[in-house]
Amino acid sequence: MSAPQPKSPLLEPELASTLLDEVIYEQVLNMIDLDGLFHFEQELWSALNACGLEADKVPSMARAMIDRALRRIPEEPRRYLQFGKRVETDMMDCALCEEEARRAKRVLRSS
Repeated sequence: MSAPQPKSPLLEPELASTLLDEVIYEQVLNMIDLDGLFHFEQELWSALNACGLEADKVPSMARAMIDRALRRIPEEPRRYLQFGKRVETDMMDCALCEEEARRAKRVLRSS
């Protein structure tokens, strides 16, 4: 009996990479409260107007302020931690979670 032949990929690597990037983007985007962000931007416009900023500069200033805040998110420790909450024990039934916890302990011990 001969070994099974490897299957050829369904997608070219470049297309697969593009598709994966789009899937990840959509998942991350679904985590963001876009309506809340829009309402906040409107409030920011009002506040900037009230401060006397020239009306034609308000949209770009509000966008720049929000963009600056969004660029800080990748370094935000709260992305990974929930301060003040204990980890539920039933979460530790997850093999991936347990492995991640072991790796984190090793890193802490080695530093």
